[in-house]
Amino acid sequence: AVVSTQSTGDVELTKDSKSNEVASLRKDKNLLLDQVIDLQNKLDLKTSDVNSLNTEIDYLKAKVSDLASEARLNKSLESRRWEDIENMAEKIHRSPSPRPRSPYKYATP
Repeated sequence: AVVSTQSTGDVELTKDSKSNEVASLRKDKNLLLDQVIDLQNKLDLKTSDVNSLNTEIDYLKAKVSDLASEARLNKSLESRRWEDIENMAEKIHRSPSPRPRSPYKYATP
């Protein structure tokens, strides 16, 4: 037979110690769960912020693209206007200038 060296008081102390340890571990677990929930909420907020910023970035990229297209169109129109002005200037330069009619040209001598 095995002889127990622990007395009933020692067993009670061990039970109390284990009970306190379990209670402490449960308390730690609950604190950690609260921290995890808090961190998850913060992560959700940051994820929402990132999504909002991505949406804004997409909108701004589209706006920049639209403005770039508009700028190219304006530049093209301006080039065309200058070409038209140059063509008119060439026509004016090539065409004989109308000479003022002298009132004496048709007069009889």
